[in-house]
Amino acid sequence: MCDDNTNYIETINKVHGFLPNLNEMSMPIGILTFSVSENYKILDINDFLILELGYDNFSDLEHNNGYSLLSSIHPEDLISFKEYINSKENISNFKFRIRCKNYSFLWFKSLGIKQTKLENNIIITCVCINISEYINLQNLMVEAENKIDTIKFKMENALEKFPCRLHIFKLFDDYSIDYISDGFCQLCGYTRNEKEKNYNNRYFMLLYEDDIQMYKDTLYELSEYPHKKKIEYRIKDKNGNLFWVLDFIKSVRTSDGKMRAYSSIVEIDKWQKTFPVLGKVADSLPYGIITCEYYSDERTLKIQFFNKTICELLSCSPEDIEKLNIEDLKNFISEYDLERIYKDISSKVINDNEINYEFRIYRDLSEHLIYMKAKIIKVSQHVFLINAIFLDISKKV
Repeated sequence: MCDDNTNYIETINKVHGFLPNLNEMSMPIGILTFSVSENYKILDINDFLILELGYDNFSDLEHNNGYSLLSSIHPEDLISFKEYINSKENISNFKFRIRCKNYSFLWFKSLGIKQTKLENNIIITCVCINISEYINLQNLMVEAENKIDTIKFKMENALEKFPCRLHIFKLFDDYSIDYISDGFCQLCGYTRNEKEKNYNNRYFMLLYEDDIQMYKDTLYELSEYPHKKKIEYRIKDKNGNLFWVLDFIKSVRTSDGKMRAYSSIVEIDKWQKTFPVLGKVADSLPYGIITCEYYSDERTLKIQFFNKTICELLSCSPEDIEKLNIEDLKNFISEYDLERIYKDISSKVINDNEINYEFRIYRDLSEHLIYMKAKIIKVSQHVFLINAIFLDISKKV
């Protein structure tokens, strides 16, 4: 066993035959040698690692942290560090933290250790590299993903506020109902059995009396040939309350040659109540909201609602947003992303009820990464109601 620093250096030079002189290595790696039998006493440490930890020299490190390496290892890593050092296998992916002069900690990854037995002592040489920046980036990514997941969850809850109800009925035999969705039953307050019993399975009998003739005239027109119509009218719920609905109706000819209608209904009253609420929420949360009709055969948009945040996101006035169409998107979205969206949008709209996109926009002479989540309601063959929320994630990734 060595009694002074000179003898330790002589010992190190003997056991380090597999390495060049510690301070002659040009690679940015740390090398330290310590004695396990003497409470992990540091025998030597290369200049690169000393500077990484913020010390002026080896004496400065000993003065601040003492002689034992264990006093510099993060308390949470002590047990695993000892297990690693005493392992018979030369594991090369062990991570641990070392305290700096300013009392912060840096993450290091061991690239390998060499155990040398000298008399009754075990001398360890450990080669490691600073991975703090990588670990910090990983933590930032996890934090950003958690924040984005939280916002996505809020988006999904907001999008669920836009209801759509479906029913299918005959355009013959006095318009009897073939199918009615649970959402439609909830909208009116009736069960399927109650509707069939009280209204002889006729949907139009739920309508306000003044609107029934207009509705029947529309159905008569739809029964002449397959096409689509969009109308507004009032419905009475189980409690006798009236509310306005927007009805997208499409007539089709089935294989038996008879005409049927597919109807998607949105409650206008709820829209009018929901939109101001969403607008207020959007003022306090970093996402914009747009509701629009998309006509896939014409590739056109009709904006129905937007909030103030989307104006800020695109640096546009409300008037510009109201006139926004697909061709105008080239003024905001990068050429590459816009081409990708154009290529993908048709199949996405037709086959999916949700769209998730990340794309870049240009605003105020800078580029921003935007996350979009949209819910799609198919109202007819070529008409879709799209409720979309947009989030600037440039600072979160």
